[in-house]
Amino acid sequence: MSKRVAIFILLIFVFKLGQSQQTKSNVELHVVGTIHANHLISDLEYSFSDLENVAKEIKPDLICIEMTRDALNGDLEGYFPPENAVLIEYAAKNNIPICPVDWRSDFNKAVQRASLSDAQKKKLANARKAADNLAIGYLMKNNWKNYFGFIQSNSAFHSAIKNQHNTKIEMLGEEQDGYWLTRNDSIVQNMVKAIKKNKSKRVLVTIGLHHKYILKELLKTQFDMNVKVTPEYTTSKNETVSDAVLARWQRNLKELEKIANDESRSEALKQKIKQSARIRELNQVIEAKGKANKKIRHLIEK
Repeated sequence: MSKRVAIFILLIFVFKLGQSQQTKSNVELHVVGTIHANHLISDLEYSFSDLENVAKEIKPDLICIEMTRDALNGDLEGYFPPENAVLIEYAAKNNIPICPVDWRSDFNKAVQRASLSDAQKKKLANARKAADNLAIGYLMKNNWKNYFGFIQSNSAFHSAIKNQHNTKIEMLGEEQDGYWLTRNDSIVQNMVKAIKKNKSKRVLVTIGLHHKYILKELLKTQFDMNVKVTPEYTTSKNETVSDAVLARWQRNLKELEKIANDESRSEALKQKIKQSARIRELNQVIEAKGKANKKIRHLIEK
């Protein structure tokens, strides 16, 4: 190896190391697990209003959301979780960059559901129940208080969610779990690119609670970045959303309904929209104007 080549390789290494150190040392990173349409369950005391208030507490200079880049302001925006509208409008109101960081496989490609034996079905059901039972047990023990803190920070709960996904992937392959590993790796790559592009110092990532454990792991192993402890609140606020959020939900519902009835769109896409239940969820959040109005405690404790 010539001296010139050796120096060139060394300069590349130093440059990449500097990039990693810049991202690692200068960024306060918050990953907040969300619960999608379950923000409408008042017993959980984690409303859309609470999510916005967490954003106000963190004061981010960049917000990353669970949505693909192409979907933002497009006809598939409503295919992604309803809380995105709250964060998009909050960011717009406060002049904060919003960055969709999700990844999905081809929307127009059908995924054949795997055929499961009774033993496999039981194993998957038990893996799901393990996480559910931890959450229910916590709520009942703590008089249904601080569910938010539990889902953000409870290590046993996160381990149970990890086992749920690992069980499914090991049994059926990644495709049957929505390309879980590929998807989350892509989310992390998109997050880090957005942080560097915007030269962000305090970042809020809002994403379904199942993603939190794996995003923390990938950020640490790939970029040596630590996720901050999420600020908690003692009093839940349950208010209607702004007119801007409501209008965005209404637009997204209209677009999804249009796709569902459009003969030119693929059956694979229509089926994915149907399976996501987003049309039903958007109708629910619009009817409630984003205010939590569902109760489940009496059903759990009966």
